Amino acid sequence: MSEQELTKYANAVGLVYDYSLPVRYPLAAVWQVDGETVVTCAHSVILYTEILKALRVRFPSSGREYSIKSVVFHPKVDKAVLKTMAKHGLTDPVNGLPLQKHNVALLKLSPSANELSADEIKEINDSFEQFVPEHEAGLGGSLAEIELPLVVQTITNARKVGTVSILDERNRVVGKLFCQNGRATHAYYHNLVNEMAIYQIIRHKFNGSFYFTSEDEPSWTTVTEISRPIDMLLIESLRRTDEMEKMVSIVGGPSSLFVRVTPQPNFDILPPDSREATKLIWPFLDGGTPLGMMWQVAGIDDFSIYAAMQELVKTRQISYFEAPFVKGGDIVPLPLGVKTPLSPNDLVTALWVEDASLAPLLRPGTLLGSVRDLDPSHVLHNIGLPFEAAGCPIFKDGTVIGIHCGAVPPDPAVVAPDGGFHQMIWVEQVIECLKSAGETTLARKLTLSGNGDETEVSGRFGGCRQVARIQCPKCGRSSMDEPNFCKGCGQRLIQDSDYKGPIARKTKAQTRAKTRLVGKTRTRTGPQIIRPVTNAKTYSPALLAMTLVLIFAGAGAAALAMIPKPNIINTSPVILPNQSQAWLATTLAEFTSGPVVMHDKNYVFTGRAKFGVDVMAKQSFYMYAFLVQNSGKVILHTPSSAANDVVLDAGARYILVGDGLEKIPLAKAVTAFGCDNSDGTEKILLVASGMKSDLLTMSDPVAQEKAIEQFVNRSLQLLSCDESGNGVVVDAKELGEHFFDDNKPKNGKFGSSGLMGREVYITQVDVRHKKDPTLDSQLPSNITPGNTTPGNTTPSSTTPSNIAPTN
Repeated sequence: MSEQELTKYANAVGLVYDYSLPVRYPLAAVWQVDGETVVTCAHSVILYTEILKALRVRFPSSGREYSIKSVVFHPKVDKAVLKTMAKHGLTDPVNGLPLQKHNVALLKLSPSANELSADEIKEINDSFEQFVPEHEAGLGGSLAEIELPLVVQTITNARKVGTVSILDERNRVVGKLFCQNGRATHAYYHNLVNEMAIYQIIRHKFNGSFYFTSEDEPSWTTVTEISRPIDMLLIESLRRTDEMEKMVSIVGGPSSLFVRVTPQPNFDILPPDSREATKLIWPFLDGGTPLGMMWQVAGIDDFSIYAAMQELVKTRQISYFEAPFVKGGDIVPLPLGVKTPLSPNDLVTALWVEDASLAPLLRPGTLLGSVRDLDPSHVLHNIGLPFEAAGCPIFKDGTVIGIHCGAVPPDPAVVAPDGGFHQMIWVEQVIECLKSAGETTLARKLTLSGNGDETEVSGRFGGCRQVARIQCPKCGRSSMDEPNFCKGCGQRLIQDSDYKGPIARKTKAQTRAKTRLVGKTRTRTGPQIIRPVTNAKTYSPALLAMTLVLIFAGAGAAALAMIPKPNIINTSPVILPNQSQAWLATTLAEFTSGPVVMHDKNYVFTGRAKFGVDVMAKQSFYMYAFLVQNSGKVILHTPSSAANDVVLDAGARYILVGDGLEKIPLAKAVTAFGCDNSDGTEKILLVASGMKSDLLTMSDPVAQEKAIEQFVNRSLQLLSCDESGNGVVVDAKELGEHFFDDNKPKNGKFGSSGLMGREVYITQVDVRHKKDPTLDSQLPSNITPGNTTPGNTTPSSTTPSNIAPTN
């Protein structure tokens, strides 16, 4: 089915509104699965659960309008967290709100759509006012009575320090300006920041309200300060608004649509000040994004868009597009593609309807892969859509395969694909919603495979089971584990969508044991006591108990009673070897344009350094390297497969890099690890053993992940005794179930130098790096570090380096 043929379903695609507002503004898109059931995103309606009378569903193509009699949320969605996030979103931006798991809701329609009485409107308004946090009494008022430029000038002239919050008619904060010392230093408006935000706020001429709150610094932004004086920005805003009126006569109104005439823009024939804007809007010139909504997806203000569009029209690089006319008629429910296979790079199309023009709009794109491993229901795609299109259907091969949720903010260092990153939810979750609501007959009807086959289609093996691969700007790898963090180096790729508020913490506390962070890994709270060992440096429980008694003796019996009971860890002896007894020695290797420079373990890299870890094996053993990511997730980096799980030779040197572990001298060029330009510490856990790990042969990925987490948590507990940095030696049984192959002989010795069968050596390498301020003016590096071939010269360290490839 061609893209244009999908417009036959436009009558079944509508919008949901807050009908109590004087200005009709869509909350989200909806689409029908049967005569009285529509699908949308749960986050769009979660705050209306108790006041459904405020909502109306309208199908622009047919002009039909309905009220809502009930709502059914997905059985697995955390409504408490979602509602808390939505409340928070009324006053501050919450990027992760549309991206929560199982963000699906079914709305049951009623044909009656009566007008709201004054009392009902007051009830609805009062319901929302309880969500708005209290703010100090002072400067505030209606923007219908006093224009925003005058408000900002009044505050900056008085040299007030604080934030001006701008609210729409529903009392939602849509933008903020932070003022300090007569300047506006920070600003945001929806997805725009600083100068662009101010220009767009002034242009939109709000009829809502504002209030001023005193605060010493803005807690709601991390972008750089605005450099231009506020008076200059206000004058420029008014100039842009005036110029817009002229350009509208040339380019067209907010519902105008355009398509590209050439595959790529010709920047040479464009004015220099229009080239950057052209680059940003070019992916959206496919006839699916109205001109008045382009700012929501391109990230620049209307004036910049219109100025670039004017030049593109003049140079005939784009042409006007006429959306297909859809005749109003019976609404045909959309077919669900529960059986349609999904894979990265699949071509898909989003269908939504603009309210102003009544036009069905199509935007093509591709699937990128699932958001998380073992989670085929939450999938990334690159179809950029306006805010009001959240909830619209996404098609593949003529059937609906997903529900568009919203944009996924990438890390600033990551180069996003054309259109950016966006999330959809696999359509099987609609079926799960129906079944939870008791509508099994409808669910079965929608999942019949057709063609005379009355077998219900199962979604067990459906969805997208390949994780999205996003190129890491730090190490150059493409993550195959989950796209939030690079599997190779732990670099954040897309921003976290999990809610960190108090409700989320409370919910997690009810299902997990109390934990605390040690480094980046969870471990149980309480003192960690290790039994003493003869002829070895140890921590004695008796000594610890005596110390506690001495400390608290003066506080009396009441204070002693308040001391928590220690959490005793029953372990075999933990041996703390000296430097000569350590199984391996590590050195930091810095890859430069010249020779490789070797540094000791306390060295701090600067800027975007490239590095590896030089490992000297003092005896033969199997070695496993784990990367502890900034997110707390742990990844088994080396070896990458069971075939590479081999014994290291005693006396040999190896280099741990992005590719894995390579023996020195190198037989090939390698890909180094890379630091981003920030302050931080990367943690690498090294494990040496005479027994081969069973991890790489485990067929169950869930069991494998659990075994890795169990092992690393336990290792970090034991390493907490290591003050010298020489590591610890423990018995294998202390490191968790299934980590070592149970079939290996436990007491035998094997290997070229005779390995001890049960002992395991654990150590940690901390790679510290700091920010280089001179790089602030440079764009973030998005270049893959590539193959690093160090020169065959002696580095400037006293430790010789022979990491060059052999000839």
